[in-house]
Amino acid sequence: MLCSSLEEVSGRGLQPPETELLERIKQRGGEVTERFLVNFMEHQVSRIETCISTLTIRHMAMGGGPISRLSDLRAPMSKVLTTVAGQLQELQEYKARFGPLSDARDEGRVTELE
Repeated sequence: MLCSSLEEVSGRGLQPPETELLERIKQRGGEVTERFLVNFMEHQVSRIETCISTLTIRHMAMGGGPISRLSDLRAPMSKVLTTVAGQLQELQEYKARFGPLSDARDEGRVTELE
């Protein structure tokens, strides 16, 4: 919900958490299988990982740097991905013209995506 709230320019903000599933578990006396709990937790972890990745891409597309408000990352994801693709294209053009970037920080890191 955090990441999807950044998709719209209107910024409807965060919605309250969905608690219906927890209420259903309570009504059944808390009896759920271990398999259900593991699958549920894996799903939640996957959603968190996806949101972190999305926030990171949004932050990179805006040029990095400090974020003073969450709304600094607000934009349709299609625009964010277009910005990232443009940045990658610029980097490829730079490398084709001037050669690879060299920096002590790059030692031991993979610098090519190919």
